[in-house]
Amino acid sequence: MKLHLIFGVLISVFVLEVAKITAIDTQADPAKVDIVFVVDKSGSVGKKNFEFIKNFLEMFTEYFPVFPSKARVAIVSFSTYVRQEFNFNNHKNKECLRRAIKKMRYTSGRTSTGNALEFVRAQLIFNTKAGARENVRKIIFVITDGRSNLGVDPAIPSKKLRENDNLTIVTLGVTNKINQTELHRIASSSSNVFHLKDFAALKNLTLLLKNDLSSKCKNGDTVMDTCGRRCTCKEGTLINCCRLRKEFTQLTQDERIRYLNTVKTASTNLKYKKKYEQLLTLHMELFLRGINMKEFFLSWNRWFILQYENLLQQIDCRVTVPYWEWTLVAANPFGSDFWNQGHGFGRNGSPPKHCVTTGPFQKGKWSLIRSAKGGCLKRNFSGRFPDAITLASLLTSTSDPKDFLKFEKQLRIVFHNEVHCQIGGTMCTRSSAAAPEFFPHHAFIDKIWSDWQKKGNSNKFNTFFQKQKERMPATRHRSRDFLDLANQPDCICTEYENVVNNVSRILEGLTLPELLKIPRLPLPLLSDNATALFHTSSTELKEVSKLQATVAPKQVLHEESLNGTDAINLGFRPNDVFNAV
Repeated sequence: MKLHLIFGVLISVFVLEVAKITAIDTQADPAKVDIVFVVDKSGSVGKKNFEFIKNFLEMFTEYFPVFPSKARVAIVSFSTYVRQEFNFNNHKNKECLRRAIKKMRYTSGRTSTGNALEFVRAQLIFNTKAGARENVRKIIFVITDGRSNLGVDPAIPSKKLRENDNLTIVTLGVTNKINQTELHRIASSSSNVFHLKDFAALKNLTLLLKNDLSSKCKNGDTVMDTCGRRCTCKEGTLINCCRLRKEFTQLTQDERIRYLNTVKTASTNLKYKKKYEQLLTLHMELFLRGINMKEFFLSWNRWFILQYENLLQQIDCRVTVPYWEWTLVAANPFGSDFWNQGHGFGRNGSPPKHCVTTGPFQKGKWSLIRSAKGGCLKRNFSGRFPDAITLASLLTSTSDPKDFLKFEKQLRIVFHNEVHCQIGGTMCTRSSAAAPEFFPHHAFIDKIWSDWQKKGNSNKFNTFFQKQKERMPATRHRSRDFLDLANQPDCICTEYENVVNNVSRILEGLTLPELLKIPRLPLPLLSDNATALFHTSSTELKEVSKLQATVAPKQVLHEESLNGTDAINLGFRPNDVFNAV
């Protein structure tokens, strides 16, 4: 069979098989598939030819949307012994998958094809602990250069595998040494059996794949992938893909509803609820055990947001955790569209128990996790938040990497702690992570840290974290693993999209003296509730008070002097900002 025909048929078989919707789930996503590659690395293959196989795998998997909620890929190799290179859980995106394929090592030995297929049947393709999913299409792709000469007859496990209507087996034989009869006994049908005369033909097939991919996007272009990540096109391959976290009130109505519905699915659907509750309970258990103290506050918070986002992406890979930039409505935070009851988080709680009775998380339709004692979500709105000038002043006054502790202390105590208890209710308890608004607030705190890190590499990779030797509480990671948003564990890159706002843009370019001259409302006072909840020490409170005095306005406005929606929300007059340039 000619190479271009083999190429076309190979792609067609996979596309057609993936597109089949099973009778079990008529609403199935056609891209939802578990794929296992069973790869021969016996002595007859040789080290050089094994590299050709790896190149083929790397190029072929580019055709599939590799995400937890879409295509999952596992690889099993075999020679004398069977080796699971990685299961469905190990690599959640193409970036990590590419790296893992490159790291596969050749071993030589005999050809135990049947043993490999039995391993796939017994321990991988149906094993939920290995990341296999129920009621999704399953494809096994066997690549071999010869015939089985060790272990169980491949036809035996293949027959058992084919009893599953959801499963398809494809075989690709390379060289004329292959046993055609064996390949046909393994495959689901004769149309799923392919043959190449030698490894040079496999190399050429890989080149055809590469050329086909190159036609799908222009080199150097920015491209959005299936799950909404921003990527760069390089010879048809999407590289440097980053998840985008956007400001909640800047999302489209459809994007808002998608996020809120995904949170509701994670918190109510039995398939995800256990992991959801375990994750949020962890925050409650560690509340006073380091995660809200200077050592791990920022790094652990970044890790925690990522775990939550990863869970949501198992449901819908387009969903990322949005942030709420409340500094732009700091003087009137509870009038923000963030609390919209139709496509937002719902309004304030209702006295006397302050249960939320509007929006997607209202009493009777949604409840808190068991470790938070269930029941209704509560809110008790009060006060103002730190404004955009205070934030710009914080970033400007502590821009020197040596001032990290001054930056961290104010960010944690003034910006993080205080907003928790101004929202009140559930957010002002140790069970705060159970409140859906927790994550947009924490994402904003993480964005502020990210903005500070962008001031230089010494800010990003600050020595405070580099010197830490212990792991972050209840994780296998150290803080330094999460200093670079573009290079987080599991090959995850994240970006925060800035709000398009003239006021913010101008504030970023002003010096500290220029910022302090802008008339604005006085800084909000620190609350006793937040101090008590987070066990803030008297020493830290004194230090923060001194630091806050350095960013306090030189000219204080009164609320009645603010006219117009923008001024009432911001806590200062936009024209005063424009005139400060």
